[in-house]
This record gives sequence, C-alpha cells and structure tokens, in this order.
Amino acid sequence: MHFPTIHDEVSKFLANFSAASITGYLLKISSYVGKYGFKLITDALFILGLLFFFFYYGERFYCYFLGVLPLEMNQSKKVFEEVAGILRIVLLTSLITVILEGVAFGVMIVWFGHDGWSLGILYGLASLVPAVGGALIWIPIAIYELYHGSVNGAIFIALYSILLISVLIDSVLKPYLIVFIKKRIFKTTLKINEMLIFFSMIAGISQFGFWGIIVGPTITAFFIALLRLYENYFIQKEQETCEC
Repeated sequence: MHFPTIHDEVSKFLANFSAASITGYLLKISSYVGKYGFKLITDALFILGLLFFFFYYGERFYCYFLGVLPLEMNQSKKVFEEVAGILRIVLLTSLITVILEGVAFGVMIVWFGHDGWSLGILYGLASLVPAVGGALIWIPIAIYELYHGSVNGAIFIALYSILLISVLIDSVLKPYLIVFIKKRIFKTTLKINEMLIFFSMIAGISQFGFWGIIVGPTITAFFIALLRLYENYFIQKEQETCEC
C-alpha cells in the first residue's frame, strides 16, 4: 500500500524528527496512560463495589426509592422500568463496542508483526478513556513504525484507527447497534429514539468523563420518563376535567 504525497510529507517531517523527540513524546504518552489508566482502574473497582452492594441490597434500594418518590406506586415503577431498560441497552452497547474496536485493531496490528491479542485488549480498554480513547495505543505504535522506517505502515495504522475504528465503529455503527440491541436482544417497548440515547452517551462522557456513559443516559431517561408520566396522567386528567 503506497501513499506518495503523504509519504513525501512524512519523510520531510522525519528528517527533523530525532530519537530524543520521540522519547520525549513517548514519555508524555506514558505519563498520560499512567494517570488515566490508574483512574480507569479505580473507577472500574468502584463500579464493581457498587454492583456488589446493588445485587446484595438491590431489592431494598428499589423498595426504598419507590417509597420516597412523590408518585403513585405504579407511576414510580414505570419510571424505574424505563430508566433500567435504557441502562441495560447502554451498558451492552458499550461492551459490544469495546469488543468490536479491540478485535478490529488486533486483527489489523497482526499484519505488522505485533501481538494482536494484547494490543487489541489494550485498545478496547483505552477506548473507554474520554477524549483520547484508542489514540493512547495506536499513536505510540505508529511512532514505532515511523522510527523503524515504515512510513506507509504508520500512515495506514493512523488512517485505519481514525477512519474505520473511531469514525465507522464508534460513531456510525453505534446507533445501529443500539437499535439492534433494543429491538432484537431485549425486545423492549421503550419509546425513546436511538439517536437520543447515542447523543446522551456522548454528552455524558464530555461532561462527566468515564462515568458519563451511565450518568448521561440515566438523566435523559429519567427526564423523558417524567415528561411521559406528566403527559399520560396529569394532562389527561386536566382534559377530563375540562370536558366535565
């Protein structure tokens, strides 16, 4: 595979690209990986702890929140069912996306003689890091290929990671994946647009970081459930009162 124009520009860039600058850049990436990698691990452990207490005391929490909400029991249940349904879709979508991105990167990187299993897993985990995502993995590998004279290889890794993985899988495919999970796997009757779930995930990540994957859709689902509740019960009662 050959990219003549890009190849020439990169060659000019490499003429002034020293081993010291590469080392400095890799050190910056390493510090970033260490910082956010540790945060990702602590967040994952915290989530596991929450899941443990949720499964152990889940029924008590559920009954408690049903009791404290200023709604009728059947109304509270509908709100919780809608929020829980959307969270199930979001979590499964995120898990499948991580797997797809890791597999796509692992299959590609094998062509360059690297360990596809390890780097695919690392790429999948890195995709959960807000803002940078899989760039934490593919940029150092692209630099490694550049340093060893494989300009075309570095360009291919960059284009593949950006266009196929970041754009196609993470941005284009994800809304269709949400539709598939909603209709085919959970077979839910939730009346919420798939693009709204998708953009709530993006907005949540931009505002809350890693936790935004859960927080964004939760806030959106809760707000929509309350609006629908207001529409179905209170507006309907007002109309019945006006007719009388």
